[in-house]
Amino acid sequence: MRIAPLPAMRCIQKVVVLGANGVMGAGSAALFASAGVPTVMLARTAEKAAAGVARANQITKGRIKPGLLSHGTYDDDLATVIAEADLVLEAVAEDAATKRDVLSL
Repeated sequence: MRIAPLPAMRCIQKVVVLGANGVMGAGSAALFASAGVPTVMLARTAEKAAAGVARANQITKGRIKPGLLSHGTYDDDLATVIAEADLVLEAVAEDAATKRDVLSL
């Protein structure tokens, strides 16, 4: 039995993670960045975003190549950051009001 080849898939060139400092956000960012995909982690504050980057680096034991993982806040030019991404992951806190706020940005 022959298995047909998979159709060509679009390669993910850039990922944005909304909700950077939690386990899901940091873990997702760590996965993509360690696979060589430029990843931007966004959070409400610069401190939370930086903490997310630190957590992602901790998860991968520092194996993320420099320049592949960056961070910012929701106050940055969010529309441009998201428009440049091939994949946007929502990983904000499991709170309906917080999710509503972030998804309405």
